[in-house]
Amino acid sequence: DVIIYAIGIEEERDGTLASDGQVILDDIAGVSGGKAFFPQNSAEMDDIFESIALELRHQYAIGYRPSNFNANGKWHHLKVKVNPPRGLPHLFVRSRDGYYAQFLTR
Repeated sequence: DVIIYAIGIEEERDGTLASDGQVILDDIAGVSGGKAFFPQNSAEMDDIFESIALELRHQYAIGYRPSNFNANGKWHHLKVKVNPPRGLPHLFVRSRDGYYAQFLTR
């Protein structure tokens, strides 16, 4: 498993190609629990790298084992929520969208 952070850099073109590329990068990064960035100019790159580095320094790994696990190879959707303790601001969670219940092999 890997978290993907994508940075889309494109030259000015007709909006369609750029939009299609952004959707693809958003999808790939989102499924992995990462994020896609689309800087408008090179000056934004330092902020993007800092944002990614900050996220990597503040990530947590949690495990999940369903009580009714069925190794059927199907996709299972996950939703991760967090309830911050009283007095703390809203917390943002970015996670994978789900998992494939892989067949068990011996």
